[in-house]
Amino acid sequence: MELPWLSLISFTISLLLSFSSTVQAFKRCPNCGSTRVPYPLSTRLDCGDPDYKIRCDYRGSLWFDTLNGSTNPIKTIDPSGQRFVLRPPGFEPNKCVSVDIKYHGIQLDLNLPFNVSSSNTVIIMNCTKDGLDAYSSQGFNCSDNSLCHKFLNANPEARGNCRGVSSCCWYKTGASVNTYKVYRARPDMCSAYQSFMNLDLMIPVSKWGEPAVEILWEAPREPICKIQRDCKDLVNSVCSNDSTNLGQKRCFCKKGFRWDSVNAVCEVIRCSKGQKCKRWSNLPLIGGLAGGVGAILIAGFVTKTIISKQNRRIAGSQPWASVRKRNSTGLDRIFTGKEIVKATDNFAKSNLLGFGGFGEVFKGNLDDGTTVALTDKSDVYSFGVVLFELLTCKKAIDFNREEEDVNLVVFVRKALKEGRLMDVIDPVIGKEATEKEIESMKELGVLAEWCVKETRQCRPTMEVAAKELESILHGI
Repeated sequence: MELPWLSLISFTISLLLSFSSTVQAFKRCPNCGSTRVPYPLSTRLDCGDPDYKIRCDYRGSLWFDTLNGSTNPIKTIDPSGQRFVLRPPGFEPNKCVSVDIKYHGIQLDLNLPFNVSSSNTVIIMNCTKDGLDAYSSQGFNCSDNSLCHKFLNANPEARGNCRGVSSCCWYKTGASVNTYKVYRARPDMCSAYQSFMNLDLMIPVSKWGEPAVEILWEAPREPICKIQRDCKDLVNSVCSNDSTNLGQKRCFCKKGFRWDSVNAVCEVIRCSKGQKCKRWSNLPLIGGLAGGVGAILIAGFVTKTIISKQNRRIAGSQPWASVRKRNSTGLDRIFTGKEIVKATDNFAKSNLLGFGGFGEVFKGNLDDGTTVALTDKSDVYSFGVVLFELLTCKKAIDFNREEEDVNLVVFVRKALKEGRLMDVIDPVIGKEATEKEIESMKELGVLAEWCVKETRQCRPTMEVAAKELESILHGI
């Protein structure tokens, strides 16, 4: 069977920096009680960006509504960090059950520009055997000496509501499987949960602080426009074509100015000495293979693994170990996060070779004496695009598709949000796939979508992406 990943190495990948969120209003919303509501958060239709909706109640308190009718109060907002902190729901009276169990916990809408940060440590409690088995296989710590037992014994609220309960797990949020949810409390798995932010695991439970969930929001793009008059409220902007979305126009800042997404203004670009700086053209970045070869090979290896397993199942041939051995020459080897960090001496500046199409390029020295290039977090975008190409066997940019689907990232992201990823998967790898392989393809799709997030801050590092890959590969 011809492997689609081989042909990808022979040409340069063009990456469009695409952003999905849109700005339709520039006016900052009025304070909610004594709390300032920063742009782009919106408490009503005539202010902020409606895609960034939060709610201000009659008492002057802010709330964040999630799926299935769940809602949580907003404790604090950090506009410069583009994040806010929620207060989790807690327990039902005298029960080891979360208040929001009927709402399926805190789950975010994939169509909105919010996601769960990696700063949350979640304790899940009152688990069934099926729950413990399932979550242990996902990498959650459900052992007898798990941190969660310390919480059950030392936290007054947990001790009072979960008396006699000994089954529990803990994990960190932010991985591809829980980017859009904190935890879904279920009576058949684990019926209660609690979350703490920026938790130091070495300190006693009494010093953990108040329960909290940190939510990030993506930086809003310039506002959409049709004619120049639509940009009148954004001083120093011009209505022009959006090169990342054919047929759409935006109010782009004029030369010498740049878009400030926090304050929704076009600010003057200045050098360190206070002088105006030259501004590079606001065109999509075109990335060469210099920064993306590693990502291509890793992504190709994943697809090759799936196809190889199908070939072995059909032909009844060699075991998995031989495939790993055959690929040990380095051509399509997958590096673990530890190997990457070790090879680059934790991305030391002394190993910085320069800048490729996708960011900084580092020299890496492997244990076998081989010297290779690795790249930083920017490279993860190209990895996500290549994963989409391999899963669908479609080009990154194809003008033969419908106008709104020209960009493969937009095309597959829409399929993911609509729950029909398998409809766009390449039939060559999808037709004969087992149930486990189909699940792995879905996980790869979610990982790829995480890698092509609109803002760098919301994407994983290559180290994290590599760990996710390892986890997915182990399940195939």
